Parts: sequence; C-alpha cells; structure tokens
Amino acid sequence: MSPISLLVLTLLSILSQTSSKSTIEPCSTSDTCTSLLGYTLYTDLKVSEVSTLFSIDPTSLLAANSIDVSSPDVENHILPSNLFIKVPLSCSCVDGIRKSVATRYKTRPGDTLSAIAGMVYGGLVSADQLREANGVVDPDVIDVGLSLVVPLPCGCFNGTDNGLPAVYLAYVVKGGEGLDGIAKRFVTTVADLQNANALGNAGVVDGDIVEVPLSACASNFPKYASDYGLIVANGSYAITASHCVQCSCVRGSGSLYCTPSSLAASCSSMQCRNSNLMLGNVTVQQSTAGCSVTSCSYSGLVNGTIWTTLSTSLQPRCPGPQQFPPLIVPPSTITTGSIYAPSPAPTQAGGSRSGAGGIAMVPSSAAFPGSNPAGGPASSVSGNVASASTSSLAQPFITIRAVAALFIVVQIMMRSTAELRQTQTTAAAMAPPPPPPPPSKLYSDDVSLIVLLLDTNPYFWTAASNPSSPLSFSTFLSHVLSFVNSILLLNQLNQIVVIATGYNSCGYAYDSSLSSLSKMTQSSGNGVLPGFCEELLGNLEGFLEKDEKLSSEESVDGVPASLLSGSLSMALCCILSGSVDALASMLDEVICCCDGKLSRRSFVVLQDQNVAMILCLHGSPDGPEQYVSVMNAIFSAQRSMAYGCAQVPIDACVIGSQHSAFLQQASYITGGVYLKPPLLEGLFQYLSTVFATDLHSRNFLQLPKPVGVDFRASSVFGQSQAASASDRKRKDPQE
Repeated sequence: MSPISLLVLTLLSILSQTSSKSTIEPCSTSDTCTSLLGYTLYTDLKVSEVSTLFSIDPTSLLAANSIDVSSPDVENHILPSNLFIKVPLSCSCVDGIRKSVATRYKTRPGDTLSAIAGMVYGGLVSADQLREANGVVDPDVIDVGLSLVVPLPCGCFNGTDNGLPAVYLAYVVKGGEGLDGIAKRFVTTVADLQNANALGNAGVVDGDIVEVPLSACASNFPKYASDYGLIVANGSYAITASHCVQCSCVRGSGSLYCTPSSLAASCSSMQCRNSNLMLGNVTVQQSTAGCSVTSCSYSGLVNGTIWTTLSTSLQPRCPGPQQFPPLIVPPSTITTGSIYAPSPAPTQAGGSRSGAGGIAMVPSSAAFPGSNPAGGPASSVSGNVASASTSSLAQPFITIRAVAALFIVVQIMMRSTAELRQTQTTAAAMAPPPPPPPPSKLYSDDVSLIVLLLDTNPYFWTAASNPSSPLSFSTFLSHVLSFVNSILLLNQLNQIVVIATGYNSCGYAYDSSLSSLSKMTQSSGNGVLPGFCEELLGNLEGFLEKDEKLSSEESVDGVPASLLSGSLSMALCCILSGSVDALASMLDEVICCCDGKLSRRSFVVLQDQNVAMILCLHGSPDGPEQYVSVMNAIFSAQRSMAYGCAQVPIDACVIGSQHSAFLQQASYITGGVYLKPPLLEGLFQYLSTVFATDLHSRNFLQLPKPVGVDFRASSVFGQSQAASASDRKRKDPQE
C-alpha cells in the first residue's frame, strides 16, 4: 500500500472515531445577553466586510477588540488573513437553547453549505445546521442571492462565572489544542473551562466549540434603560447611548468607567444634576478623615436621554489617575504571541488531543469544506430577522465525495511541498549572503519632543509689570531661552516647538526641526546667546505686534483669558501629525500645520515609545467660554494612541497669582506634572529640574503632584454676556 493511501485511511479512521461537539445551554426565557465569537479570518477582509458577514455594527466589532474607533477611515481598513478577532453577538433563547439567529449570509455563485460553514464561518456552524435552519434540499446546489439564516453558537450563563461578571466566548478548537493551552491564552483555568462546558475530562478534539468565560465589568442600569444589562469584557470597551458614551473595562478593575465618546455628534446633556461635573469627571479632596471622592457616572439611556449619577464617598486613600484599556491601531499584520494571532501549534498549545468521553455536548456536523466561495462575504444583509427552526443535530458521516476530495488534496500538498523544497534549496545556493544590519545609534528612552506654550497675553504682562512683581516679561523670556537651550543640549535628538498664546490669536514662534544644527549652536550677533534665540525672539516680536493690532480697538476690564484652547490644538496638531507617518518609517519628514500653515518637519518617533509632551507656561486666568474646547484638547491628548502615542502628557507651570482649573485637569487626566512655583525668581531652576525630565526618567523620579484637582466645569451661563461680548470683539487672525 502506498504512503498516500495509508495516510488517507488513517485520516478516515480518525474522522470515523471522533465527532465535533458544541456546548448547549438550555433556556426558558426570552431575555438576551451579549456574547462573543472567536473568529479567524479566512482571507483579507475589510472591517466593514467582517461586520457585514456577521450582521453587526462595525463600531461594536472594533470596540470588542480594543481597536480605536477614531482611527482614520477605520471601516475600510483591511484586516489580514488568519487574524483572530472577537465578534460580539446578541445571544437569544430559540426553541429552548441559546444561540444567535440574527446573522444573514447572501449566497454567491459557487457556494455550497459545506464551504460556507467550514471556510467562511470557520466551523462556527455546520452544513447540517445551515440546511435545517433554511430548509435546503440539496446542500451542493444553492440558488444565487439566497439569504441564509446562520445559527451561531453562544452562551449567557446568567452573565457570571464563579459569582463574578463574565462574558462567554464561543471558541473553535484547532488541531492539537488542549484545554490547558486555551486556558492560558484567555487567562483562565482548565477547571473553569471544564465547569463552564460540563466536561468530564480535559479532552477536546479538532472542531469542538467550547464556551470560554472572560472576566468582565457589569453595569447596574435600571431595567427601563435601553442599554440595561450592558457588560464589557476585560481589556475592551463598548459604545452605547447612540454612540454618545464609551464605557471601558480595565483588566482587574471590575467596574465600568464611562466617558463621552469620540463619536458623539448630537447627544443630550452629560452634566450631573446640581453639579458642574461632566460625565466621567472625578474630584478628590484629601482630609484627615481620608479622601473624599466625588464622581459623575453614567446610569443608562432612558427615552433617548443620558442619565448621570453624582456620588460622593470617603476612601482611605485618594485614587490615582483613571486607567483605560490600551487601544490598538487597526492591525495590518499578525504579531506572534498576541491574542489576535492564530491558534498556536500543538507543541505551543499545551496538552494533547484526546477523546472526549462523558462530555455534555451535542454533536454537530463536520463536513469537509469545499472550495473557496467566489464572492467572499455578502455585500448586503436582509433587514428582516426570521426565527430559525431548530432541530436535533445528527452525527457526522463521511461521504464518497469527501473521501475523493481528501485524497486529491493530500496528493497536491505532498507534490507542492517537494517542489517548494527544491526551489528553496536552489534559490538559497544562488543568493548572495545578506548584508550585516546597520548598528543602531538611536536611544529613544531619553529623547523628547517638547511643545512649549508661552502665555504672551499683553493684559496679563501689563498687570504683572509693576515694580513689586518678581517676574517681568523680559525676565520671563530669559528663563525660557535658557530652558530651551538646555533641552537642545541634553540630547542631540531632542526637539522643541514654541507656540505663543496671545489674547486674540496663537502663533508658531520656533521649531528646532526647521533650523540647521549650525544655526542653533552658533552664537548670535551679540556673541552671548545661541543663534536660535535671535530667530525665536524675532518671531515673538512679529506675533506680539499682530496680536496687539487685533486688541487695539477693545476695552477690557481686568485681566482676560488668553487663547489656551487654540494653542493646545496647535500643539496636538504638530505632535500627532508627526507620529502618524513615523509609524511607517523610523525617520520621516511629516506635515505640521502649526500657525495655520503647512510646514515640513522631521522628528524621530520610535514605535511603542512616548516621547512627545506639552508644557504650558501660563499666567492668565481661565476663560469659561473655552471650557469645551480645552476639554476636547485634553481628551485628544489622553486618547492619542491611534496616532502612535499612548497619550501626550500636558505639563503645566502656572506663573499667575491664581491656580488654573483647566491645567489642573489637563495634567491629572493626561498624567502630566502641575506646578505653581512659589518663587518665580527661580523659574529656570523649576523648569530644568522638574519639566526637563524625559518621559522614561519620570518613572523613577518623585515629581510634584497637585494636592487637589478642581474638576468643576466653568460656568458658561453665569458669564454668558461677558463671554459673548468678548467673542464678538475678537477678530479672526487671518484678517
């Protein structure tokens, strides 16, 4: 007997002795729950194509996999073949068992039930289940354009696992996998898997579908809320309340943390009643009795209105900054070791394939998949959801057609393997030796890009120019120039951008990436200051003249606010535009939109490194009319992972007489440093010892933190007339 024939007989013997099984959860109620499917892409697919394949919203697919929904054109991003993802589904009770029947598949030319079940849906459904759910007579002859109901496995189990909140993921066992490997991959135990699936032993076989409990954060919304029962798996998030609210579940926290979503367009108020706190805001106040924590949390969507709850509690110690699940950019490649990678090899999975005896599972079909469907996933989904009839699942059987197909496939694989080995051997003998890799000279752990925001509000500096003031504008600039020079001397790769924050406008004053090295290091005309000082001071002088002209016709009482929201937006523009292209290249020139103009800038940004930060040297009071714009900039800095940084810290050095609630919130939310120097005569000392430290070194230093953070929103209504009058008088900087 030939080796191929022996292999075919061995495979047929194995297939005849084992059968694929799936966990069945009985039910008797009409309630639904959120469940997950473990799905491996059979080919390259767009995000929108995957969501169409399972009849779900693309946003929910991205959120379940911790992919940032704010990534540019994310729905058209192409996901690579063999990528493992989690697909969220609504799990219903149909004919006494749990399953999802909302998925529709539109047939294409060349489709067969075996190919749809085994290849397109990766074994999550069987050909027999498709045939019985749709009344198909001949599984090999299907009309083109037919909308098939795809019954998919799911589980609720009361949304708990060992008394703790959990979301259940239906996972198809791959060849060679054991329960110990599956448990390790999804951070659980073999005993937990056995209990969840009523397993008598640890034996599973290729094609079995097991329910994997994933730790989660559960909500406690009232039953009349439209998002009642919201539960989010650890390390992911969910978009709810008509895309207005984003609720995250940090691994190990056990509680949801909800904030306004980046997709929010037209939403009801998110401010807590009888408070200035907005949704997600938290204030802490240390006292002798402990730490008083006041928070504004989400309580569900009721009749189209976002409900919020204001709560105050006394805790032994003040909590640190709120943590968020790490978001990822839409994957284009598969990273080994990631949860999104394909199932590991048998030697990596742990355990061996053993027969499943005494397992409380119902057998399902294991028909051999046919050819790849010509059209791939359906391009349209039927809007009517019909209830699928459910019947008992039959034991699999091997047909003559499957035996012939298996025989042909084995022959082709063996022949192709031999030809491939011969080609590789020939190519390896002819190819020249690879060149040695270039030595790395970039040490990114102490590289910094600092965007420095200077408060040049003429009204503030006029009030501060009295003889008793310890800091005049000229003295302030001398401290700033010394600080900029020290940053550039600390590391030749360091870069600094200076943005002037005026009363009516903001302006780009200096960018070290646009200056040559010789120009930065050579002395200026007076032979004392470095050459860059002349350029910076000249740009500042031009900006001050422009800002003064815009303010010449106004009559202002007291010291008004400077345009902090505008300078923060410009800083983020310069940082994030550089980080986008830096992901594609280690060193690349990028477009920076500082000062409303496009300029070329170059900066080294290494992947997975945080090197950019914003430092605000601010003295003017906060402007209530800028609250929304400032908070938008703060949240953009916090959630800037889609552009290559985990977050952009906003440091604040307040040189005015009063604290800045805006900058207190900015530093707290983004993980920056807030300081109001008690002695302004030593401003350079504070700048060089506190704010010149790179982000890597900050992990080992004890930097100053504010004792209390004022999270109260500025009252726009109480000062509406003054704010409106001020807005009318301010002119467009382009005029």
